[in-house]
Amino acid sequence: MTGTIISVIPRNTPTTGGNATSASRVASQLATFGWATTIIREGDPLPPFDVILAWNAIQVGDRLVQRGVDPQRIVVVWTGTDLWEGLDYDPEVPTRLDSVGCHIVFTEQAQGRLVERSPHWVDRIHIVAPGVEDAMFRPDRDAEIEPPVVLVAGGIREVKRTHWAIDLVDYVRSQGLAVELWIAGPMRDTVEETLVRERVGSRPWVRLWGEVERSLMPSLYCQASVVLNTSATEGVSNALMEAMACGAAVIASRIPGNVALIEDGETGWLFCDANEFETILRRVMRDRALRHDVGYAARKRMAMEHGALREASIYAHLLGQLIAQPSVRHMA
Repeated sequence: MTGTIISVIPRNTPTTGGNATSASRVASQLATFGWATTIIREGDPLPPFDVILAWNAIQVGDRLVQRGVDPQRIVVVWTGTDLWEGLDYDPEVPTRLDSVGCHIVFTEQAQGRLVERSPHWVDRIHIVAPGVEDAMFRPDRDAEIEPPVVLVAGGIREVKRTHWAIDLVDYVRSQGLAVELWIAGPMRDTVEETLVRERVGSRPWVRLWGEVERSLMPSLYCQASVVLNTSATEGVSNALMEAMACGAAVIASRIPGNVALIEDGETGWLFCDANEFETILRRVMRDRALRHDVGYAARKRMAMEHGALREASIYAHLLGQLIAQPSVRHMA
């Protein structure tokens, strides 16, 4: 069974943002299964639909319910900050989303957090590992440049802690490790932007790329010696998955979403503080073969567990089940 899907993303999400990227990827792949999918922003008028995919429980799902959309026709995708921070800020969200037809999370840890808050949802919570387009994101080992570059990819906002990336690279440089830092992503938070620009002003080894078209990101991932993630919370990072699909060596903060994605020492590395980061980076930088071996293992894992078509097939199955329910089908 197929139908018409409306993917709704947060109002302030840039075209290269995580929710926009995920919604676009899933919509493109769902088309191969015969689904018609339109992407709009929260607050836009809703065209006719069978089911809505709400990309963020609080910024989209909760608001749709409050607008009067039938919750039985909503699939809420818990994407990251809504799950790991939003539930603490607004503990009434689960009550308002209690009648939603289906909840999607990316990892077992995320599923556990939702079940802990709303045990009676257990049969409505489904794990769908996010995908990555490995035809676009591919290795190019000859692209790595000198001097070595640490790359941070993603919108500059508080949860990403981009300013910390500058502090970390500043620290390792003070310990004699000559690396530069590239930051690729749009400014999305004035407080974080201020922190980043203050640090960049006195550090010529930091390059701000601004928002970069997705088609150009594979080149950046492959030119960098290391791709760094400093987030305080993540669902599962699209940027990390893309980097791993490119065979990049990734080093990421030890938080639930990153722990679920990276096998420490096998497909990347996890760290907690500056000393641990320096130890890992020093080892990785002096051993190019290690970087490539771990990057190869990362790409292999992306292909096996995070294929975009595999992701879409699970969405298609869940959406088909939802539409087949009489409470939804008679309103379509």
